[in-house]
Amino acid sequence: MRFLKLILSFLIFLEYAQGSEVQKPLSIIFLDIDGVLMDWGPYHQLRSRIGQKAFELYGRTNYTDLQWKTAGSYCFSESAVENLVQLIELVNKETEVAIVLTSSWRLECSVEEIKHPMFASRSFSKFIIDKTADDDQFRKKRGEEELSPVAMMKYGFSLQNRGAQIEYWLRENQLKYNIKSFVIIDDVDDGISSRFAKNFVQIREFLSPSETQKAYEILIRRTDHTIRSID
Repeated sequence: MRFLKLILSFLIFLEYAQGSEVQKPLSIIFLDIDGVLMDWGPYHQLRSRIGQKAFELYGRTNYTDLQWKTAGSYCFSESAVENLVQLIELVNKETEVAIVLTSSWRLECSVEEIKHPMFASRSFSKFIIDKTADDDQFRKKRGEEELSPVAMMKYGFSLQNRGAQIEYWLRENQLKYNIKSFVIIDDVDDGISSRFAKNFVQIREFLSPSETQKAYEILIRRTDHTIRSID
């Protein structure tokens, strides 16, 4: 009887230990799409390319927003995509890495829809773990709670720009994911540098090798030098 109790106690301990496993330190890439991976000019040429790909994928002329974005993912700058993949591979040698999508491409899509089908053709899709919250106007349209009042009450700011949306995500998820470092890759400074100047790589014309190197250097710095205090 005593032996059975010992076995039972040991099994309970194992279950607790597995369930309470600490999340490995994680490095986050906050990723924009337009101007980073996607070139929107000349617009009429790109729209024609996306339309051709959409017809190839779906065989009709009227497409949902998700279908159009999925077709668009085949029209990225291949060199920029290669640089992003190289960044992920380099960081993965040092620490775990994941992507949080900040782009307008995230709007009206779930994380699973973003991974598949939207970016299913791209190898970096498997590293996507989340997106920043949809803009308040989209949430309100769906009858969901607007997050700006929530952020204002909890942290003292509304989600009026991308920098604020990223800070809100970090405050809500930093402990959950045990975030070691992060980098923000975007071609537009929408309230980003005022909050995260040391973590921001502003893209001039698609993600280049030098910008990839800069993002890598930000991600492999020690935690206390990369994550701004958000207490």
